[in-house]
Amino acid sequence: MSYYVEHPGVIDEHFNRVATSKAATVLRMFWFMFGEDTFMRAVRSYLNDK
Repeated sequence: MSYYVEHPGVIDEHFNRVATSKAATVLRMFWFMFGEDTFMRAVRSYLNDK
């Protein structure tokens, strides 16, 4: 995968898009692997600990 950039600010924009997409993919994978109830309990637990 490659992107053409004309100034440094665009690099952050492209990186953020890729990073967000990968994170969403991993979260969806966990959702399907553990099931909705377990996944949501884990998310709530994580958010309450922070």
